[in-house]
Amino acid sequence: MENASSAPAAEELLELVEKQDSVMECLMEKLEMCQNKIRLLQEANEKRQDSQNEANALVATTQQKIANALAAVELLQAEKEKLEKELDEAREKAEEKPVTSIIQLRNRVKELEFDLQREQRSSNALQVALDFQKSRNEQLQSAVDEANNSKKLVVASLSAKMEEALRDTAELRLKCQSLLDDRERVESELDSELKVVNQRCVHLRTHCDRLSNELTKLRKECKVAECRLSALIEENALLRGKTVSGSADELDTNQIQKILEDQSHLIAALKEEGKLLLHQLATERKENKSKVKTLKKENRELEDRLQKLLSL
Repeated sequence: MENASSAPAAEELLELVEKQDSVMECLMEKLEMCQNKIRLLQEANEKRQDSQNEANALVATTQQKIANALAAVELLQAEKEKLEKELDEAREKAEEKPVTSIIQLRNRVKELEFDLQREQRSSNALQVALDFQKSRNEQLQSAVDEANNSKKLVVASLSAKMEEALRDTAELRLKCQSLLDDRERVESELDSELKVVNQRCVHLRTHCDRLSNELTKLRKECKVAECRLSALIEENALLRGKTVSGSADELDTNQIQKILEDQSHLIAALKEEGKLLLHQLATERKENKSKVKTLKKENRELEDRLQKLLSL
């Protein structure tokens, strides 16, 4: 009984199991939230990577266009220089060539200058676009770096939380296993104590039956003794009456005296035996009631505790 009282109660076991279930649910929710956040970060990182690849492709295309424009400008510049050289030579030989050729050359030079200016404007526009794309690329790269750093921090935080959750889960598993072991031990102790109580109840019932039989026997003996006592009293009264009435000659005086003494001793012995039997009967009845009451109380307590444990 002392070991059973020192073990954890059924309410404590149930409360610890409910706490374990709530902590496990909280940890699973945190784990699911962490997984969702990691997935969102991965999707954002993929989108940023696609934007960066698109920007790099656009920058490469722009650089190619600028290179082509510069090559065209250089080609036009070379052609202009060649035409200017031819124009100078033509001026030196102006007297030998017709005026129409000079006019055509001048027109050609103007066209080339116009084309050169147009290509320069296009080159400037492409340069501005290139600078804009470089700035945008730098911004995207900065955003990607920031996202990567944020991702690293989140991953580190999630890893720490996962490790903490795993440690908490391991501790809860140990506590749960300990509670299960305690519960099995308590159930085993309760089963043993219940068997002992049942055996004691059986013994007590047997003892009660024996006491009941003895009580019945004692009551019968008391009745027999009472009958014998009544008969002896009547016989004694009869003898006394005969002695008083003068019929003493019929019996010997010594014999009558002896009979009276024997009857007195027998009556005293029967009275003493009756008192002892009544005292013994009262004592055994009191002890029997006390034992039955104690055993019933212990049996009821053990049945209640066992019922609570079995209902978990």
